[in-house]
Amino acid sequence: MKLDKTLGVWLNGHLGPVRALAVTPDSQTLVSGSEDQSLKVWNLQCGAVVRTLYGHEAGVQKVILTPDGQTIISGSQDGTIQLWDLATGEKLKTFQGHSDWVMSLTLFHDGQILISGGKDQVIHFWDIQTGEILRSYNAADWVYCSTVSPQEECLVSGLADGTIRIWPQTDFTAHDNIVTDIAIAPNQHLISASIDETLKIWHLKTRQLLYTLPGHAKGVTCLALSPDGEIIASGGCDRAIQLWHLATGKALQSCIAHDLGVLCLTFAPNGQTLISGDLNHAIKVWHL
Repeated sequence: MKLDKTLGVWLNGHLGPVRALAVTPDSQTLVSGSEDQSLKVWNLQCGAVVRTLYGHEAGVQKVILTPDGQTIISGSQDGTIQLWDLATGEKLKTFQGHSDWVMSLTLFHDGQILISGGKDQVIHFWDIQTGEILRSYNAADWVYCSTVSPQEECLVSGLADGTIRIWPQTDFTAHDNIVTDIAIAPNQHLISASIDETLKIWHLKTRQLLYTLPGHAKGVTCLALSPDGEIIASGGCDRAIQLWHLATGKALQSCIAHDLGVLCLTFAPNGQTLISGDLNHAIKVWHL
């Protein structure tokens, strides 16, 4: 797996920083969300915009897809969550329950439950079919990111004060600054990224720190885990994307990938493509 700056394909079309990316299960379609208040659906084979979705009244902060790849779920700085039909672009539902930016979205129970968090310091559990809030947690800080463990034993969130919380009650101080992104590997290793310029790898159940990855020159804004669970990709304010070996914490490659800071990353499910979005309104597709 190698990044080659000269071979990445640029996708241009957004008019604001690109904050969120998601790829369909067949690795053919990309959905992006931007501070320009829009989502775009892209054909990854030719790099063309299929359609642009408008409906949010502020920037789009997070985008995920349902497990079948047929529904887009977007969270916005306007405090709403919106559901869209991928094939038609039709807005299906709007969930209202947050009083500030929605910054994290994750699904569990085969996509039947949506978990959201944000700047209002609240986590909501939603019935995806009805939009009903099933329960809520008070996080007592901004919720930047959340994920569910592969076997769905627990929900894990990264907070603005550098804390990682394993809900409902376990906290530990993970970083010296905002925890910007987290992921859990199939081997139960938890990976966290932070504005403190590091990534860290933890044992999820014991919370033991296994490795600190100090390669970025500025804050780390995002990470992505390869579909095989072996490679971590990280992006930062230093414009770089770095690749790491999860099992050893070894740095594999570093590339100055963008003209401005990298804000989001995702692997395509086929493992052959890495996609990054940046502060300069651009998306880059890397064929690995």
